[in-house]
Amino acid sequence: MPLPGVAKEAGALSYLNEIGPWVVSFLALAQVWIIAAYKKWVRRGNIHIHESGVLEVGYNSFGPTIALTGTLRCIDYDVFVNKISLSVKRKKDSAQYSFDWYGFGNRTVSFGKGAEENKELEVASAFLVSPTKTFDFNILFVDMGFVSEHRPLVAPFIQKWNDHYQKRISEISLVQVRSADDLYRDITLKTNIYDEFFNTRDATEAFTILDRSFYWTQGEYELTFNVECSDPVKIFKKTWNFVLGEEDVKRLRLNAVIIMKALCGLPFMFNFSYPEYKNIN
Repeated sequence: MPLPGVAKEAGALSYLNEIGPWVVSFLALAQVWIIAAYKKWVRRGNIHIHESGVLEVGYNSFGPTIALTGTLRCIDYDVFVNKISLSVKRKKDSAQYSFDWYGFGNRTVSFGKGAEENKELEVASAFLVSPTKTFDFNILFVDMGFVSEHRPLVAPFIQKWNDHYQKRISEISLVQVRSADDLYRDITLKTNIYDEFFNTRDATEAFTILDRSFYWTQGEYELTFNVECSDPVKIFKKTWNFVLGEEDVKRLRLNAVIIMKALCGLPFMFNFSYPEYKNIN
């Protein structure tokens, strides 16, 4: 007959032998959940935004634009970037504007210098940033609200130009020994016809719309770069100031005439302003 103390000890050991594997399994499973929860809610990926060069502020056939270059650096874990946008506030009157990303460009290309360079744009789309690979960006941002509002206003001008151009080509083909196709390829002729058209009422109305819609003015602006992510669900931001001087504004406003040439399919070269970033956070 076993002693009472020995019997109790043997019973406890037997019990531990029975539940021991279950405890180990539970702890192993709990460890997996704890690590997963830590990664998901505690140690999550973060984006650091590093600007480079200068801003490019424009007014062109896209409407008001801003182009930025820089690098996104990911800390700890991968981050999936859904979208990047800009929020702009004019300091003197608190007027606010929103810019959506439109396209990615080559890091060596300055946007909008001519028709050929616009072909370098790649459609902006979501991407992944990882700790082992930074994302270098050169992004063109467009005020899509401006585009939606003003596109219908300039559409009649484009139609009137096409009608005028086709009519003049038909007239010229009757008096010159050249085919219509040959005349259409003649850029000098097209420019001359445009110069005639520019003095019409239709062109004047289009210029008035583009000139009055121009909203870049002299002064200081606040610009916020918004990186919207889905994993983790978070918006990473960085804010700078920039200043447009009197000459910057004059140069950009001249683009109203150049926009009209671009819409008519003529060679063009836009003016831009290149203000410096002023860090505030």
